[in-house]
Amino acid sequence: MNILRAAIFMAAAMLITPALAQDFIAGDAGVDNAWARATPGRAANGAAYMTLSVSGDQADRLISASSPVAERAEFHTNLREGEVIKMRSMAAIDVLPGAPVMLQPGGHHLMLIGLAKPLKAGQRFPLTLTFERAGILKVEVEVKPVRASAENKHESEHGAHEHGADIAVDGDGQGLTLHSGHEAGHAHGPEAPVGIMGGHMHGAGQWMVSYRFMRMLMEGTRDGSDDLSLEQIATTVSNRFSNVAGQPPTLRVVPTKMSMDMHMFGAMYAPTDWITLMAMGMHQKKEMDHVTFAGAAGTTRLGEFTTETEGWSDTKLSALVRLYDNGRHHLHANTGVSLPTGSVDEEDDVLAPNGTRSILRVPYPMQLGSGTYDALPGLTYTASWDDLGWGAQYGAVIRLGDNHDGYSLGDEHRLTAWTAYQLQPWVSASLRVAGQSIGKIDGIDPNIVAPVQTADPDNQGGERIDLALGVAFSGLSKHSLEGHRLAVELGTPVYQDLNGPQLKTDMTLAFRYQFTF
Repeated sequence: MNILRAAIFMAAAMLITPALAQDFIAGDAGVDNAWARATPGRAANGAAYMTLSVSGDQADRLISASSPVAERAEFHTNLREGEVIKMRSMAAIDVLPGAPVMLQPGGHHLMLIGLAKPLKAGQRFPLTLTFERAGILKVEVEVKPVRASAENKHESEHGAHEHGADIAVDGDGQGLTLHSGHEAGHAHGPEAPVGIMGGHMHGAGQWMVSYRFMRMLMEGTRDGSDDLSLEQIATTVSNRFSNVAGQPPTLRVVPTKMSMDMHMFGAMYAPTDWITLMAMGMHQKKEMDHVTFAGAAGTTRLGEFTTETEGWSDTKLSALVRLYDNGRHHLHANTGVSLPTGSVDEEDDVLAPNGTRSILRVPYPMQLGSGTYDALPGLTYTASWDDLGWGAQYGAVIRLGDNHDGYSLGDEHRLTAWTAYQLQPWVSASLRVAGQSIGKIDGIDPNIVAPVQTADPDNQGGERIDLALGVAFSGLSKHSLEGHRLAVELGTPVYQDLNGPQLKTDMTLAFRYQFTF
């Protein structure tokens, strides 16, 4: 009898064990061990793992998933491309009888995109799975701690998806973070080109320091969309100050070319996940070459001279405020102020049409700052799809009153759009188009009086459209260059319509180094 009872008990146990092994069941579909890894405060995305199985003799398919903790859920897997494994989305997951499918780090997994708030260890959250045959299956997911181990493959997968970036795994199974996910917190795909200021945000507690060099070259004069020769300017363009004693009727001093070298030193810090603070100081060097025509009329050239100014420009303090981020599309506000730390009283030696040389205050384009407090509003949008990234930014400089010399530079409005492509895990290329509109100077400095186009407040600003090509190199996470990034961009105008006779822009070259930690 005891043997019979034991046999019956063992048979019953064998029958009910498969059912007990499945934590959640709907029809023939079952789910075991549903869990998710805890996410840090900066995470936009998370990942969930589990084992899927079906009983009976018919296959089933998991076709969708959803949870109130995220905006949407997607199935992802790994695909090998040469020596690199990349994350790719899946439309559905097939489950065969007797062949459970494991969703696990490094393999198939369920992405939770656009987390409403971080996933914390010890919590549980609901997950709804929809199977093609079995229908809806309600699952409860346990959030487990992030393991501080050397499982780089697992951790890099999770970390990269938190930041909305692809990840890669090399041949020996060690994780390599692609693009700039670890640099930008919530950045998506390739980072914005070097010509974009405040184009990305950081995760809470993250720092970035940067050095940016920019050279701008201007040569030849344009009035509106028409080019002018030096002789045309000297003999036909009226001198605003002709009623001042000793001033000729036309512009007898004509600029021929100008160069600007700008060294920008920046720092960014994110005290929280939704705000990134930024500060930038800039050192400038400007040179402008001139031709002086002899006397009050004619085309005889008296000589040439160069004016030069050098020093610190205005200081910019900004805050980037996150407005929207669903893991693929990102929107943030750019807010800030420019402090008048640059000089507007610079002087240099000039050659007058009468042959004398004297020290005078140089015209407006040669000054180092604005002399005013300026508001810096803006809006930045970025997005990505696999290795392709794109974005747009609007930015403005709004002058807040006049400076101590009685004038304010014109307001500026800039709109730029770009696209970038990740050519390799460590290099990306970009194409950017940028338009700007700059107003005329409001007011006049009584100390700037000269027969040269740059001394006239009305001969300032205009509209311009630039086209720029760039390339960026990023350090990979398993190497000593992790967090380092180098980028360069070359731009040239494709359209210029200037307010009065001005030197036209010829080309711009920008270089940036940054380190994120």
